[in-house]
Amino acid sequence: MLKKPNALAILALISSSATLCAVGELNVTFSGARVLTSSVADTIVFTFDNQNLLSWSTSEQNRWLNETANSTGIGTFSNVSFHGADVYGGAGGTGNYITEATLTLDAPASYFGLWWSAGNGGNVLDFYLSDTLVASFTSNILNSLGAEYYGNPILGEFYQQNMAEPYAFINFYGANGFAFDKIVSSGGGFENDNWTIRNPAYGSALYSSTESPTILPGTYVASLTSDPNSTTVNPNIISAPQLAQAPDVPEASSISYAIMAGLVLAGAMYRRRNSKLV
Repeated sequence: MLKKPNALAILALISSSATLCAVGELNVTFSGARVLTSSVADTIVFTFDNQNLLSWSTSEQNRWLNETANSTGIGTFSNVSFHGADVYGGAGGTGNYITEATLTLDAPASYFGLWWSAGNGGNVLDFYLSDTLVASFTSNILNSLGAEYYGNPILGEFYQQNMAEPYAFINFYGANGFAFDKIVSSGGGFENDNWTIRNPAYGSALYSSTESPTILPGTYVASLTSDPNSTTVNPNIISAPQLAQAPDVPEASSISYAIMAGLVLAGAMYRRRNSKLV
């Protein structure tokens, strides 16, 4: 059963310059503290890890990444900025992470997740469909994270450093026809990793035996529709008993609606087999 938030919550959403412009729904959750990857099945994952990557030229780096991406048929990367693991990013404390990047998909997708590390003002994550901006998020989406999400969570050299900034795996679930075919991360110091994509929507017919479109993995942030007055919260998702059953999610914390988003009609979807890319 869906429940409308109070008037103040709706006002916070609208005041954050949300523009909801067409049919569709986008649900946003974050995974448990110290969780670095998605729990969604049959995804394609880009870890951006190659031990020689940082010694290559920019053109060599992008060629390697696109050879990897093209082998899956998922799409093409451009404008990628790579960095070696440090206190600000690098899931697992090793390998590489990225700051700015664009991924243009070969076909529209309905699920995206990433490890958003060291979140700070100026971080922007945009979703497009047919070159039209359909959703845009800033680091305000991290405002509801509890104290357990602050500081680098990776055991080792960087553990619990940079305690002023949050680290979390964020999930974006399209529903009721919402999809996107381009993802752009930008803005100063937008450290992120483990880009995760799936074309069929969560809980769609292909996954009806194992997934429910009304009970999403993770701590619920908001559900955005084409009508801002229809913005809803699903108590089945944010209730502590439901979250306690999920292996990678802690009990629910406070909910933030101060995010930016816009939605348009989705295109076709298709299934991809799970593939983790090195």
